[in-house]
Order: sequence, then C-alpha cells, then structure tokens
Amino acid sequence: GTILLLIRSPAVLVGVPSSQTMPHSPVHAPTPTQMTADPHQPLPRDSTGSYLHLKLKRFASPSELRTSYARQTWRRTPHDAEADVAPSARSKCRQCHGVIEKGDLRVRLWLQCHEGCKNSAYFHGACFGEYPEAGKVESAGEIVGMEQLPDEERKILEGIFEERKRAVEGDNSRTKKRSRRT
Repeated sequence: GTILLLIRSPAVLVGVPSSQTMPHSPVHAPTPTQMTADPHQPLPRDSTGSYLHLKLKRFASPSELRTSYARQTWRRTPHDAEADVAPSARSKCRQCHGVIEKGDLRVRLWLQCHEGCKNSAYFHGACFGEYPEAGKVESAGEIVGMEQLPDEERKILEGIFEERKRAVEGDNSRTKKRSRRT
C-alpha cells in the first residue's frame, strides 16, 4: 500500500518575522498598491479567492500587449464576450459563485491580466449585468453567439442592456434638471 503523508507548515509571509506568523492562518495577498513586478509575489485576490487584477481591457492592436502569449490569446479570441446555453454543469458563476446548470444561459467574459493575457469568466445570464467589468460591454451586439441563443435567453441579455440604458438616461435627465435650476 501507499502511505500519504501530509505536512502542515506555518504560513510564510514575505517580510514578516516567523514569530509573527500563525500556523494555518490564511495568507493575504498584497493590495495592488503594494504589488511589485516580482513574479514570486502572489497576485491580489478578494475574499472569495477571485483575482482582483483581471479586468476587461480594450487594446487597439496586439502590438500593445506585453508578451507573445498575450498577443496569441488576443488573436485567438478578439471579442470580449460570448453567450451560449451551458453544455454541462461544470461552470461556476464569477458573480454569485453558484454552479451554472446544464441548459442555462451562460455568458463568458474575457478578462485580461496585467500583461494582457485573456482569461475567461463565466456568469449566469442574470448575474452578468451585476459584475462591474460587464459594464464595459456596451451593447448586446458585442456578445458573440447572441444569434444562436433561444429567444428566451436572448431576451434576458437584451433586457440587461435596455435596463442599463434606461438607468443612464435617467441619470442624464436628473443632471439636466439640476443644471436648469442653478
């Protein structure tokens, strides 16, 4: 038989004396302002473990990207968002962290790291509009695969963009009313 030996060691924090570390304590990554270019430093994460450095960035051309791998991922997926019906229940929503069930509307947002490499993040159809970086997708026409979606799922995504548009128009009308009063 095989014997499996698990060893637990105290958490190692860079720059913190070992007398101040506690065994089995979570290691907190530095904030973005504390980050250096050192590849051995951990990237910042939120309380759920999601990376904070992944953003939806728009580059004019692949030549603006730092690494050849980033240029390769940009060429492979030049779009920023995709939508489909989930073929399995293996995806997890980046917003609510729940499982996206087979047959449900699934939206994939392509987020980039600090070097421009694309990483996919999946969302339930309803959760997509709540994610901050999804606000950078300006219209449903930017989402690849909208034409292939069943009518019900397509209406969910179109509703998110219409709701966002109404909210922006409402903010603009309130701003105009305030400026008339002054």
